[in-house]
Amino acid sequence: MVLLLSSCTTTFRNVRIFELNGNDPKALVTIHEDFCSSLGYLDSKGRLHVIRAQLDALGELGQILFSPSQQKVVVESYGEGHQYLSIYVIRDLIQERCGGTEFIRAYRTLDPYPYGFRDIRWLTDDCIQFSAKADMTQFDRELRRGKAALDDGIDLPHLWKWHLETDTFERIGSQ
Repeated sequence: MVLLLSSCTTTFRNVRIFELNGNDPKALVTIHEDFCSSLGYLDSKGRLHVIRAQLDALGELGQILFSPSQQKVVVESYGEGHQYLSIYVIRDLIQERCGGTEFIRAYRTLDPYPYGFRDIRWLTDDCIQFSAKADMTQFDRELRRGKAALDDGIDLPHLWKWHLETDTFERIGSQ
């Protein structure tokens, strides 16, 4: 007797799922098509909801990093090779997904141009650590970026803390 088993899967190569510990939403989802991405979420029943409002992000979504309480999220995005970070309160993304809002403003954004950020991680719900060559102590709030590289003779990225509530930066070392 030959037994044939088949399986059905609902995951696709162009969909990435970032699971949450809570019940609703269960996960955030990125859907990638060509050089454009969409953000969505899975509700408590496993249904996919696409966030139709425009995000405060560039065209292609990269990594998604949840804060320790999973109430906030870093959404890394790229446009023409340029990196951009957007911090969202997750409940705001869910509430505004298609409730007449055309644009969902991020809680905070950060533009590393002309450099990039590495080793991005949450320290607390209101503090993110990352490495960058830019001088974040010379932060331009309008452009949302630091000044060109520090003139300290060190050609390595510096380690920074970004205090979200006050939107300030603290240099904590070099790599």
